[in-house]
Formats: sequence, C-alpha cells, structure tokens
Amino acid sequence: MGCPLNEGNLTETPLSVFRHELEQADCVYVASGETFRLLHALKSTGADQLLADAVRNGKLYAGSSAGAIIAGPSIEPATVMDDPSTAPRVSDGLCVGSQPAQGDGPE
Repeated sequence: MGCPLNEGNLTETPLSVFRHELEQADCVYVASGETFRLLHALKSTGADQLLADAVRNGKLYAGSSAGAIIAGPSIEPATVMDDPSTAPRVSDGLCVGSQPAQGDGPE
C-alpha cells in the first residue's frame, strides 16, 4: 500500500495547478533549499497565500530546513545560512506555526 506523491517546482507550476494539487493533497511537505529563494517563489506566484490558507484550515504541513523555516513568522534566522540578498524584500514567513490557544494561561 502506497501513498500518491505529487512533486512540483513552484517557479514552473501555474497557480491553478498548484491550487488543484493542494486541494487534492492530504498533507504538504516542503523540502529544503535556499530559504529566501523559496519564500520569494511562493510570494511571487501567490502560492504563499494558498498554502497558508490551506494550513490554517487544517491541512497538515511539514517541512525540512528552508521548508520548516518559512512556516514561521520570520525567516530572519536563516540569514546565518542563506543569503538574504537573493530576495531582499522577503522576510515575513507564512506564519502557520503553532499558536497558543486563546483563553489559556493566567488572566
């Protein structure tokens, strides 16, 4: 028994195809790479918003290295490994990581 795997390159995939594949997927795995280029590719195609919305609506997201970093609120920590000049105006991540539940904690 196997699981179907759809692999793609965001810079070469039309947004309509990405949207369809995202809707059909049970989960999304974003692999490693150059953090700033990866997030730039997502943002320049509009795939960032589709992906963030899908995750906020319950789609399971996993990533390694750059794929994990872009899920957070900022990719600034990646400057120690990757070159921010490859996408100078890109710094805000997808912000789809865990958030504290409202109402938890002291009042």
